[in-house]
Amino acid sequence: MESELVDILSKLYTKYGTTDEVLKLSRVIDILVVNKQKVTFQNYINFKRLN
Repeated sequence: MESELVDILSKLYTKYGTTDEVLKLSRVIDILVVNKQKVTFQNYINFKRLN
């Protein structure tokens, strides 16, 4: 998922440059990626606790 988002973002940069919309989208993608990593890390910690 992460690499697809980065792929899409780089295509948008190529096509539109660093317009406000693209920058906003990149922030949203950053948040999604960070949240995904937090969730994964939290799941890992919980998994370790159980075993």
